Amino acid sequence: MQNNKRFLLLLFFLCFLFTACGFIFYSFWPRPPVSLINKARETISEIKSVKSDVYCADIYKLALENYEKAMFLWKAENKKFAFSRSFDSVTYYSQLAIEKGNMAKNRSLELSTGLKWYLRNQIDSVKGQKDFFHAIFYRLPLPESIQRQNTKGFLLLHEAEIAYDNKKYKLSEEKLVSAKESISYTYSYAFNLLNDYFLNSQQWQDMARATIEKSYKKKCTAIVVDKFSRSCYVYSAGKLKYSFIVELGPNWMADKRMKGDKATPEGFYKVTKKIAKPNTRYHKALLINYPNDKDLEQFNRAKQQKIIPENAHIGNLIEIHGHGNQGADWTNGCVALKNEDMDIVYRESIVGTPVTIVGSLKPINEILLMPEME
Repeated sequence: MQNNKRFLLLLFFLCFLFTACGFIFYSFWPRPPVSLINKARETISEIKSVKSDVYCADIYKLALENYEKAMFLWKAENKKFAFSRSFDSVTYYSQLAIEKGNMAKNRSLELSTGLKWYLRNQIDSVKGQKDFFHAIFYRLPLPESIQRQNTKGFLLLHEAEIAYDNKKYKLSEEKLVSAKESISYTYSYAFNLLNDYFLNSQQWQDMARATIEKSYKKKCTAIVVDKFSRSCYVYSAGKLKYSFIVELGPNWMADKRMKGDKATPEGFYKVTKKIAKPNTRYHKALLINYPNDKDLEQFNRAKQQKIIPENAHIGNLIEIHGHGNQGADWTNGCVALKNEDMDIVYRESIVGTPVTIVGSLKPINEILLMPEME
């Protein structure tokens, strides 16, 4: 019995000693910095969520490299015998990953907020230019290549705004840059076209003024057509009596040089014939004396200078007529009005009524308030 007690006491002592030694050994056992590693993992996840790989890829890359190095060293240390392990390098690279990650996060938030503000302003600015383009340039006879480029620019602008709404700011910026390049190019082309067109602005204003003065002095009706504003003005004794919207030839900006060029001529003319149904297919018409002497002179000069083909014909049968209101420039060079408007112009006119066609009654600086293309 006494021996059993001694054995049990010895066994208890040995268990206590073993437990104490285990506790001492465990106290000195090298342990990995788990909380620090978890913090580094969370940081990497956060910087991905704020698009650090997009806004500051260099710092993001450093954070990720340090995190991956910490993970590699942790695995390597875990393969060693417990007392020979050291997690100092794991701690160092985890801390470095957190430091670089926080730096990337703050930088990304700063850049994305600034970019967001910048993009919103730029998108709104380019949309304003789009509205301006449509208001001023959409009816110009622009080449198909320019129209395609312009359409491409506005589609890219739409894609930039969609990317912005989806918080894909970097993609939005890329789309916006491409949109601005296309729109700027077409805008510049159209502006240069207009600028060249308006070189005769003073002459047009003088022509209109002379026609109105003639109407006043002779107490007669006179017609002034403003091609750019698509307007027909009817004066009586020098005072504006009516104004109507008109449609022209598709190539209305060009100087009319020959038959078939679909350009509406400019110059001083007069009504030579009033035509009603069934002698016209355009409701009613006023035939004018195109070509006049100046038109013939310009036509012959253009042939001599080989600007137009040797076999070209000057053409004729330019009229102010009905069947307008089709929503586009469609005539062969004539001036088309709505039938009810044509009834009034027809009624007010006689053979000999002066008809003056000009490019624009307003100078270009009154028409264009140019927005900046940044």
